Amino acid sequence: MEKHGTGIGKICKGLLILSLIFLSSPLYAKALSWSYMYNLRFRQTQDTLFTDNDNSFSVEIENVTPDSVQISVNSLPPNVSFISSKKETVLIKKNTEAGEVYVTGTRIILWMRFTQTGWYKIRPIDLTVDGGFYQIPFESIEIFENPRFIHPELSVVYSTPEFNSGTPGKTVHQSGCSEKIIFTVKIKYALHINDIYWNIPEDSLFKLVKKIELEKSETGTSFASKPQSIAVFEWQPLKTGRTILPEIFISAVSYGGVQEEIKVPQSLFSIESRPVTKKEEAKTNPYAYAFIDTELRKNSADDVSTTSQDVLNIIQLRTRERHSLPFISNAARERKAAEQALGLPDNQNEPSATLLVLLLIIIAIILVLLIFLAIIGRRNLSGILTVIFAVGLVTAGIYMAQINQKRAVFSGGEMRAIPEQTISSGVTIPAGSVVFIIKSAGDWSYIKYNESYGWVLTQNVYLIR
Repeated sequence: MEKHGTGIGKICKGLLILSLIFLSSPLYAKALSWSYMYNLRFRQTQDTLFTDNDNSFSVEIENVTPDSVQISVNSLPPNVSFISSKKETVLIKKNTEAGEVYVTGTRIILWMRFTQTGWYKIRPIDLTVDGGFYQIPFESIEIFENPRFIHPELSVVYSTPEFNSGTPGKTVHQSGCSEKIIFTVKIKYALHINDIYWNIPEDSLFKLVKKIELEKSETGTSFASKPQSIAVFEWQPLKTGRTILPEIFISAVSYGGVQEEIKVPQSLFSIESRPVTKKEEAKTNPYAYAFIDTELRKNSADDVSTTSQDVLNIIQLRTRERHSLPFISNAARERKAAEQALGLPDNQNEPSATLLVLLLIIIAIILVLLIFLAIIGRRNLSGILTVIFAVGLVTAGIYMAQINQKRAVFSGGEMRAIPEQTISSGVTIPAGSVVFIIKSAGDWSYIKYNESYGWVLTQNVYLIR
């Protein structure tokens, strides 16, 4: 009886040991719930994914060890290749009723390479965890061009909504050449802007209203796929007909570290005139400055008064005077009447480019005659023509020097002794006055008015072409 009891005790002890071994084995590990596994996703570990780069994706699974997980990658879409995978033990933070706790688990990391940009849908990854089969899908994946090879891109957004329709031709109905076209230049795929410059268009007013710095991350190297505003411009065509957007160039540094010069895309405009009504004279564009900050709107509104219709009229008349014959055209007479109406002194007439061309043609004809007379031996006539030729050549040289002078119409205001707003020279120039541009430095121009010299803002000086 005693022996029998001893045998039963040994059997119970053996069953207890086997139970402990079974309970501690992976076969008895608590199975992962399907609802938990269903919500898992492979997520990208970088902010932005690029072509020709090893892009990583990861998922974390609680309460499993790396050696209990087997990974199987299914067939991948075209232009996608699997590089490698990794499993590692991690502490996973969980929010519970008792607060934040950490549990052990496994992080799975996959590396893939993409050769083309666009959106990709990757088939779920097959996982075997402690004998259970699961599929872990990917979140949506967007691949961008590798910054090392991408070039900066420019775009234009107009304050007039219909201009942003994408159509190549844009029609502007000018009210006495008073309509202003305001637009913003935007850039993407650029790390830094070095410079912004442009060719001043003929028969128009053009100025930089505001320059905007690119947004940067703390490291200064974040990739931005959306266009960022860099400058706001104001353009005012002064004559009707077909014209194109002024040429604007941007010197920018790409994400690959290369400095590139890029040009703003061109747009075709058709400028059509229409009569100005009294209501329109006082009417302003309700949305022209809607995208510019409050301070900029105030400053731009002040510019409208300084560049009045009377000043624009003088610019147009002087431009017309320069491109007409003085003894045929009445542009000089109309210009003088307009200046007298503003109380301006009798300014110098515009040198006629058309007259210079005519003079050069006459000089060329005389030169041909001199050569002909020299060939036939008529020296008496050739002497007279030589004198006429010399006088004409000197006259043409003087006239050409006058035309090459940078003459401009000033919108009015005070000259500065140095290029600084707070320093006054005590000389005020009436609006519509003609000045000579000596040199330019940044946003300032050094001008001559009568016998006075000083600095003014370049945006208030309109070159006569």
